Amino acid sequence: MANLENSAHDALNAGLGLFKEIETQILNLKGQIETVFADLQANGPESLVKGAEEQFTNLRTQLEKGYEELVAKGAADQSEQVVQLRGLIDQGISSVKELQGKVEASIGSKA
Repeated sequence: MANLENSAHDALNAGLGLFKEIETQILNLKGQIETVFADLQANGPESLVKGAEEQFTNLRTQLEKGYEELVAKGAADQSEQVVQLRGLIDQGISSVKELQGKVEASIGSKA
């Protein structure tokens, strides 16, 4: 039972950490948007296009990096519950592939 409680607490903490990270990213994005609008007012629409392209590139890079970090953290988790969950996912994928093969074979035999 203690393992279940620890796992539940870990999942909660991970969720809270993700929430705080998203909150931080949203606040950063808000600041970036305010900067873009201030630049637009000061320098006209041409600066907006250039600034938007730069902001988009930066945001995309940040999102990709954040996603890769989350994937790495998840991959590093080798707890019993996570290993079991991965096994269930693998079984589900195998079942879907098997069903797909049967459907394709059935369709192919009717053609």
